[in-house]
Amino acid sequence: MSFWYLDEYPTTLEGGSEKIQEFKENPFYSFKLLVRIGNSLAAANVTCRSEDGWFPQWTDSFHINVCRRRYAEIADDFAAGKLAEYNFNLPLSLDETLILADAARLVERFDVNIEFLSLAVKKTGSSDLKAEIERTLADSIDDHNKLWMELANEEDIDRIGLFAEIVTHVEPLELPPAIIHRVRQSAADGFLDKYPELNMYNLCTAELSKLKCWYETSQTHPYFIISPLKIEQISTNRRANARIIHGAIGEKRIATLLDVTKGEMKQANIKDFDTNVDSVSPKRTSIQIKLPDEYSDFLRPLYEEVGALLDHNFLTKWMSGDLYISEYCYLGAHFDLHYDIDVGDSTKDTPSSYERLATLMIYLTDVPLGGKTVFPDLGVAVQPSRGAALIWNNLSKQDGSPVMESIHELSD
Repeated sequence: MSFWYLDEYPTTLEGGSEKIQEFKENPFYSFKLLVRIGNSLAAANVTCRSEDGWFPQWTDSFHINVCRRRYAEIADDFAAGKLAEYNFNLPLSLDETLILADAARLVERFDVNIEFLSLAVKKTGSSDLKAEIERTLADSIDDHNKLWMELANEEDIDRIGLFAEIVTHVEPLELPPAIIHRVRQSAADGFLDKYPELNMYNLCTAELSKLKCWYETSQTHPYFIISPLKIEQISTNRRANARIIHGAIGEKRIATLLDVTKGEMKQANIKDFDTNVDSVSPKRTSIQIKLPDEYSDFLRPLYEEVGALLDHNFLTKWMSGDLYISEYCYLGAHFDLHYDIDVGDSTKDTPSSYERLATLMIYLTDVPLGGKTVFPDLGVAVQPSRGAALIWNNLSKQDGSPVMESIHELSD
């Protein structure tokens, strides 16, 4: 919603339209704009609410919390506008801090809830309001400690959202580390097996070494002899066969494709494979635009190269799915863990006629922070690289069965 607001009203920004992209990429501005729209425009409450009651202001609050968890070790620094090595110099207001506290509690992240309430106490100058927030904080600490005692003998994986220790009411309040930090370190040290929800945090910030790279010249396609493809193998899993084609498209094609995004981009949907209905969901917060049919011919050389590389002659105008350009407009935008196929019945002998045998994803921009495509079951995360293409199998070439290891997330 914030990016549409920015595109529609660029003159409201200091510096004019040239500031649009800078504001889009700034998670703090994006969050602040959503709060402003939600608080200022009563009609937004009706216009932006979907049938399931999802309101973008809450969604953005939740995902800026995710940003804080992944890229900011200290809550105080985050509230001051610092994220990873970047300093946005845009501190959160008292109201915004309280909104983040409420969003965290709604998803039972009691540790985050207490952190932001503690910050809110520091930010308020009103003695009456401070007393009210302190009472809320005390209640949250009591609720946290009660749940902590109930789960004291459980595994760390069952106690995400809690601190590593009981929180004591001592002034000034010193909070213990959150359970997620211990779990994440355990995953990094190899003590935990496949827990996608845990590995996601680990992989999103990991610096992964190159597995295997080569120039592809062995295929029968003559293009490979004239101009070999630069291939990087990112996983040893042969069923998924995930690889990156570096320099898959050049700057002219990138510029042509980016011109398409100047059209009307809309909120991306998620398909329910049971009902075959597409709908907006907070699980996917990107915007997208369908590539016009004529661009199939524009990309045909890439189709042929990838088809030869995979030994699949299916990347044609009539045998590939619709092509879309998606934009994850701000840090915190994402597409949660999902498959690109229907895996509801993983025992079926043959795939649906509409299943995606493989997925081809082309990166049109570099991303300085976040933005990785994460495969938790493969243990890899791919950083976007302008002009590169990521490709993997969703169905086994041998028997057509779903490749369950292809589950992935487009992270913030």
